[in-house]
Amino acid sequence: MPGNVISSLIDLVDEMMELKIPRAPKRAYRLLTDMLDLGRADLVDRLVRAAWCAPLPDVARKLLTYDPVLLITHCIVRRYQQGVSPPASPWHVDAEFLGFDQPVINFWTPLVDVGEMVPGLSFTSDRREGGYAFGTWLESVQPTESSCDTQAFQRGRAGLQERLAPAALISPVVSAGDTLLFDQVIPHKTQEMFGAPGVRYSVEMRVAGRQHLPSGYLGSVKRIALVPDGFWEGGHGLEVIRACDMIG
Repeated sequence: MPGNVISSLIDLVDEMMELKIPRAPKRAYRLLTDMLDLGRADLVDRLVRAAWCAPLPDVARKLLTYDPVLLITHCIVRRYQQGVSPPASPWHVDAEFLGFDQPVINFWTPLVDVGEMVPGLSFTSDRREGGYAFGTWLESVQPTESSCDTQAFQRGRAGLQERLAPAALISPVVSAGDTLLFDQVIPHKTQEMFGAPGVRYSVEMRVAGRQHLPSGYLGSVKRIALVPDGFWEGGHGLEVIRACDMIG
């Protein structure tokens, strides 16, 4: 991703973070639907145009085998500084809020270098029977709580953390503008890096296949929550340096 695009995205994240969200004023992230609720669809438009760029839609299409759909209700920008921002999430899987029914891929793009001086993400390398993977080194772990019942998953979170805490960790070093891909059943958390002074800016674009949206998902979406690939016309010619080695 060109440096000028990264800089413009950081400015855009700063602009979004400065907008006050009445129900959650101190959190270190903004949902794109927060922007819609505030009447700032222009910010959503700018973010999607810049961040959802080639080759990401093609990668999503190859992984999902259907045309990808951005789940705008679950697309997020973050500005996180360890020790200053509110505590980051402990071990969790995105299926806690996305469900287990269908694959949903998180395209996680840091806008600064992470993994050495600035905390990135940590994943478990624990491999368990019944898991499945989209990645070549990020292995999925299917939690015992396999239903979409959020309360049941919350009750099982402590057990999940106990099982994963001793597992070998993978904390990839990721350059600004590169993209990590992982699905909703891969356990992950913010990397622990005590004393790290830097601020992490990142964008999370979550996608499902157009014909394979999670069961019941349509009942919870807001305005234009589902944005088909190609909704914004015109190619921008942006290049993501590395979209993992997910496809050969």
